[in-house]
Amino acid sequence: MKQKLKNKLAAIYDLTGLSQIHLTLAPLRQKLFSSTDQISTLLELCYSLARISPGWSSSSSSGFLHEKHFHQSPIKLRIKTLGDKAVKLMLPASAPRSAGPYVREGYQLGDGCNFNSFVSMLPESCRDISQKASPLGLVAMLFPYGKTEENMRYVACCFWIWLCVIDDLTEHLVGDEWEQTESDLMLVFNTPRDSMDCLNYFHKDSDAVQVSHALRTVIDSTSIYYQSGVVSAPWKVAFNNAVKEVIAGFRAERPLLSADRIELSDWMPVRMITISVRPFMILAKASLNLDLTMSNFGNPLREDQTPSSDHRRGYDATLAKVERLLQLIMGLQNDILGWEKDFTLSNPLNAIQILILHGATPSSAFADVVETHNELVRQLFHYGERAWIESLTAGDDIGGPGTYTYGATVRSNRSSIASFMAAPGQRQRLMPDVDVQRYLELIMGFANGMASWMAVSKRYEVSV
Repeated sequence: MKQKLKNKLAAIYDLTGLSQIHLTLAPLRQKLFSSTDQISTLLELCYSLARISPGWSSSSSSGFLHEKHFHQSPIKLRIKTLGDKAVKLMLPASAPRSAGPYVREGYQLGDGCNFNSFVSMLPESCRDISQKASPLGLVAMLFPYGKTEENMRYVACCFWIWLCVIDDLTEHLVGDEWEQTESDLMLVFNTPRDSMDCLNYFHKDSDAVQVSHALRTVIDSTSIYYQSGVVSAPWKVAFNNAVKEVIAGFRAERPLLSADRIELSDWMPVRMITISVRPFMILAKASLNLDLTMSNFGNPLREDQTPSSDHRRGYDATLAKVERLLQLIMGLQNDILGWEKDFTLSNPLNAIQILILHGATPSSAFADVVETHNELVRQLFHYGERAWIESLTAGDDIGGPGTYTYGATVRSNRSSIASFMAAPGQRQRLMPDVDVQRYLELIMGFANGMASWMAVSKRYEVSV
């Protein structure tokens, strides 16, 4: 039975294009870190995973950073477990909540359906989890009303409920029980739409399968629109693949649950995926009709982590760094804001818990992770500003090499940064790529929205 399940899973991964997902993390550590140059700190590990140079600091001067488009909006926390210690978490400001072109008068949330229709598809036993997930609270912070497309927000709500339910239902599953569940979930998101009614493949009485089938139904039946009612570029395959990445991330957690010792280099690559930011990024791109391709480096569980495996260059490469930094930042936020609950329940899958198990005091471990988070946010500001400037495109009168494609539009990239950094009187006329800049505004605000939501969420309350 066990070998049959393994063969079934291998076939599913081959069909989904995810056959290069690591089943153990030992090869990953060897790929990221040479034996003679081990990563010694959490911050250095994060730099490596984000594939950024740590040479820039907030005190350095850089011409185009003088005109800032992103601003700080820190929150203060009090950690009862550490004697009511006060902590400041640095965050980018949330995306503006002004009216935009994506609100069409009279257009209701959810393409003719409402949020209750999704909840009604869930098993009764999952309703309490869905309420604590508070999707309308979180999604409103990630995708502000008036700035984002309605159906995209609806899919985001449904995905967030799915994620919370699956996380709770599977967090303690190991061995054959996990492999059977994983096989069923992968089939739900890999089965062609016209075969979805044939549930012979699935364990029909499984809550995890029923919740996943409900999300797949929403994905298949919902259209995302770009501006004036024009259907966006196809997003469903990319989104399904991102959901399957999350399932693969849960799989990579299984060995860690029973490990005698967990290294940060075991946990952080998994954390980048299980924080589940990439599906939200794909929805944001779809609503703006941008290219849906995500950087391979943003999924460190993949085997093909070589420079040639990721073809992003120039502006695309900078945007990918912003995306990877956000994955790491939001993963650490989850560990920071969920730590008191993890500490109480002795859950080892948390960067702070791992440092404690390696001998650090709770206070110093917490402080180290907070400072790492805050430094990554400083780097996020740097690369976010850079991506903003690189999104500027010069007029046709300016020559220069290079084009890059977003959605159906080909846009010229003609020495934008050099022009912007010239003296004010010598600057050439630059036109902003508005959709790319809206995307940057949205995803930079993700870090604020997630942290603000977690700070008050019942999901992370410590039971006494």
